[in-house]
Amino acid sequence: MKKLLILLLVICSIPQLHATHLMGGEITWVCLKDGPDVGKYIFKLKLYRDCDGTTLSTFAQTIFVWDHPTVTQMSVDFILNQDISPDCDVTNSGNPQLDCNNNPVGAVEEYLYESQPISLPGSPPATGWHFTWDSCCRNGA
Repeated sequence: MKKLLILLLVICSIPQLHATHLMGGEITWVCLKDGPDVGKYIFKLKLYRDCDGTTLSTFAQTIFVWDHPTVTQMSVDFILNQDISPDCDVTNSGNPQLDCNNNPVGAVEEYLYESQPISLPGSPPATGWHFTWDSCCRNGA
């Protein structure tokens, strides 16, 4: 009983935690139809972050490839980050404009990463190939 009371006291004393990192993201790709890399793919990783949270890395990221016999991961290089907060009619709405520099609460920033041309030889199985990226944290929104 004493251990249970101590455990309950420890749990209740932990401050509330909030993750303020990622809002989400997407992985897309295009197949190159001409040039020296015809038949290869360019992968793009877009990540969206809450500007009131921590910034994201400008280092290359890794996309993991699942169920492919030879390709298990690919590197995507940082291309740019941009404020994509919605425009606001400050005069008529009475609300301040959202942006990552001056009013970050509710503002959104997009990070774009892109691969070099990548060859994915073979045919996908019936369940397909899966492409994933992960991070430790995602915000509450």
